[in-house]
Amino acid sequence: MCHSSSLPVRERLSPLRRFAAFVTLYRYQGEAGDASDEPAVDGAIGWLDEIEAVCDDITPIISAGNGP
Repeated sequence: MCHSSSLPVRERLSPLRRFAAFVTLYRYQGEAGDASDEPAVDGAIGWLDEIEAVCDDITPIISAGNGP
């Protein structure tokens, strides 16, 4: 069993979990689900800002694990 303390990135990635079902529907055609909450352009820009913020947060952790 993995604990969040053994995977520090997991906790920081959790805000992106809400995008998983939406992205899966577009990546894997025919998957069951509902993408009716597809954002307008402004909403999509907001999503990208959220994703970028998480990437900025986890980059130092990933870099530390992979060396300089």
